[in-house]
Amino acid sequence: MSSIHATIEITGQLYGVVGDRLMYTIRVTNYDTVALTDVIVFDNLHPALTFKEGGVKVDGILNPEANIFSGIELGNIESNQSKEVSFEVMLLSADHKVIKHEAIAQFNYTSTSSIITQRGQVSDTWTIKVYEAALEMVKETDKTEVNLGDELTYTVHIHNTGDLVAYNIVFTDLLCKELELIKSYVVVDDKKLYGVDLGKGFFIDEIKPGEDKIITYKVRVVGSNCSNILTSYAHINFKYTGPDDGLGELKGKPVSVVTHIRLNMSTFKQIKLESYLSIPSNKPSMEALNVVTAQINIAKCHIIHTPQLISEEGQILTGYKLVIHGKLDLVAEYTEVDELQSVHVASYEVPFSTFVMLPSNYDIGSKLEVLGIIEDLHYEVVDMRNFFTNTTGFINVKILN
Repeated sequence: MSSIHATIEITGQLYGVVGDRLMYTIRVTNYDTVALTDVIVFDNLHPALTFKEGGVKVDGILNPEANIFSGIELGNIESNQSKEVSFEVMLLSADHKVIKHEAIAQFNYTSTSSIITQRGQVSDTWTIKVYEAALEMVKETDKTEVNLGDELTYTVHIHNTGDLVAYNIVFTDLLCKELELIKSYVVVDDKKLYGVDLGKGFFIDEIKPGEDKIITYKVRVVGSNCSNILTSYAHINFKYTGPDDGLGELKGKPVSVVTHIRLNMSTFKQIKLESYLSIPSNKPSMEALNVVTAQINIAKCHIIHTPQLISEEGQILTGYKLVIHGKLDLVAEYTEVDELQSVHVASYEVPFSTFVMLPSNYDIGSKLEVLGIIEDLHYEVVDMRNFFTNTTGFINVKILN
């Protein structure tokens, strides 16, 4: 375009950190003696940049409807005059450490032969160096399922995946109320930190690019809940200094991780069932009771409401009680009183009813899984037709959302 003297320049920041908003300016200057008419500017941004709508200004005047992709109209530019377009972009990723983009201007002008000619002109390439301030966190446990009273260990790996040093790092872990920190200390790499409150957080030394820190701490299961899930929320805040020291201290993007542990037992009830049983009348008498086996079968259960009280003896009423009806199935094997010493089997069903207190935060409608477990079975012969059994077990109630 030797017959027309006009320039298009793009200026802005020379570097950016992922997540930054960057401001750029396109200036079109007419150095020729004839006016440029119907001037439109475009900028096909690099894929790592996204255009922020609503912030375009033309010569300082806001034009919220303008879009740099579809073109921004500048009207006419007279001889020895210029017009500016400013707009904002956001840096999305660091997939490319250097990104480049160019602006384009289209315009008409009238030549000396009075012929209107359309022209396009490309600016110089604008280069941006891309940095990333990022931490990655992985949180693991030594157990996936726990019971009331168990201890478990959390291990947290924090890795600097960015290009900038992270410092003023604050780590917090909002443990659910069913978990408590043991001994109130955590270990960062090989260093013990005492008096730590995980909920308020504590500082960690700076982490350089490519380096990491390992945090370990132990907790104890001190309560149960209706969901049978123990949840904790680990969170990191940190700061960094940009490539240009003049920017000073900047906040990095926080990192959060949610961890779930299954809580197997939410509530239970110990039971003791005593029975005096007789050999059925159609069976012979026994000389010896060889063995007795037992199994608890749950027939049905239902929930009743109770007051929320604590008695003088310390009994706690939470507001919900699960009434359970079931039967103890017993099978007795014995040796008959005769010369042949034949072996016989007799079966029994012993009904029972008991209850289990549900947690105060029980959610009506949650599914219940009720299981009876035999812990011990004692039996003795009373006489040739009768014997005694004492069964010790517990009713385990799991509450499932």
